[in-house]
Amino acid sequence: MITPKDIVARFAVGAQIIRTFAEGYTHDESLISPVGFQGNCMNWLVGHLVNSRNTVLRLSGFPNAQWQAYAPWEELRANYGNGSKPITADGPHVLRLAQSLEGLEATQAALVAHVATMTQEHANVEIEAIGRSQPVDHFLMYMLGHEQFHIGQMEYVRPLSGKKNP
Repeated sequence: MITPKDIVARFAVGAQIIRTFAEGYTHDESLISPVGFQGNCMNWLVGHLVNSRNTVLRLSGFPNAQWQAYAPWEELRANYGNGSKPITADGPHVLRLAQSLEGLEATQAALVAHVATMTQEHANVEIEAIGRSQPVDHFLMYMLGHEQFHIGQMEYVRPLSGKKNP
């Protein structure tokens, strides 16, 4: 049986891969977007994954563990949440890449401290997420897959800044 601790261990692997893909980026390079089709820049991808990890914490029952060091949850959601517009230039609501990477570290620590230690009873609690009622642990599995999807996009975005993929 896959436990919340197992899922958080996979999030840790994801965090390491995100760090590797973001390595060597300047903030300006993180804003380079694909040309010729609508796609997301590295800045949005990292910020989106931090926002998604905040959603994991909130919907798993740990809203006080969310990372909000540079922007309130509503602002992070508006700029980096599902359906947000692609970030194509710097602006007042765009996090610096270093800030988003700080958020990655903070959310990973919160996942370890809270989600990895949840009881099976808590993992079985039904929540409303992604348009349906489901147990917390099913939601965690969905969000892990979501993170892996966006990590895959980083492989296509990184060369836009002239960097080789790891």
